[in-house]
Amino acid sequence: MKRIILAIGLLLCVVPAWGQKETEWERQRDLYRQATDLYQKQKYAAAQQIFDQVSGQRSVVSGQWADYKGDFVTVSDAAYYAAVCSEKLDNNDAAYRLEEFLRLYPQSSRCNMARFYLGNFYYTRGDYDKALSWYKQVE
Repeated sequence: MKRIILAIGLLLCVVPAWGQKETEWERQRDLYRQATDLYQKQKYAAAQQIFDQVSGQRSVVSGQWADYKGDFVTVSDAAYYAAVCSEKLDNNDAAYRLEEFLRLYPQSSRCNMARFYLGNFYYTRGDYDKALSWYKQVE
C-alpha cells in the first residue's frame, strides 16, 4: 500500500513537469515570431540577430551547439528576412546574404523579392548595371 501511495505521489510530481517543457521547435518558432514583430516595427538590427539565430540552423540545446533542421518554411523565411534586414541597414554583406538565400532556397516564394532587394542594394551603391540586371530578373 505504501508503495502505491509513493508511486502515485511521484507521478503527481513528475507529470506536470513534462507538460511545461518547451520543445526546441517551439522555442525556435517563438523566436521567429519575436523577430517578425521587431521587423514590422522596423527594428532591423535586433530582428536580424534573431532571424540569424533561427536561420543559422544552429541552436543551443543543453548548453551545447547542435544542428537544427526545424520547419523548412520558418528557416528559409528567417534567412530571407535576415538578408532583407541587412539590405535595409545598408550592411556590406547584404548582397552576399541575398544571393546565398537565392542559392539555398531557389523554390521559395520570396525569391522574387530577394532579387528586387538585390537591385535596390546595388542601386544605392551606384552600381546601376548590376542593379538593372537584378531588376530584370524580377517577375
